[in-house]
Amino acid sequence: MSTKTSIQSLINSNLADNSAILASEHRAVENSLLNELYGTIIQETYSGITDIRTNTEPTSDDNFYNLRFVKQGRKVTVIGSLINKQTTISSGTKFFKIINSEFYQATDMQIIHKMNGISENDQRNIFLSFNTDNELICSTSLGIGENINIEITYFTEN
Repeated sequence: MSTKTSIQSLINSNLADNSAILASEHRAVENSLLNELYGTIIQETYSGITDIRTNTEPTSDDNFYNLRFVKQGRKVTVIGSLINKQTTISSGTKFFKIINSEFYQATDMQIIHKMNGISENDQRNIFLSFNTDNELICSTSLGIGENINIEITYFTEN
């Protein structure tokens, strides 16, 4: 993915005034724009057995997750599930930390995702949020085997 700054730099260098623009230079600019508009889906899995992670790191062996990150421009959508596998966990538990700075939330934003309970009879409100260290925190206690399906959208700095 490119940032606005890197795309602008590529445009200025490859499509400069009074220059003989090569097709390869023009393609580089167009490909950068296409890659930004149609973001790559990044699968993040932490299960204790099979780990596929490039953008996140788990904060506990008790919490597993299977997530899809899609970044288009500054907008990031995270879809998937968080699972408590080991012991009852308390409110304030951190599930994972985003380690790729390209996916950090904008510093002036606090992302809070509110959901109803986990099951049909569960009346709890579940709040998920990112802290300033880019860790996803759950505000609700979870029992063993409880699974939270999530869909969070937030914006990055660039």
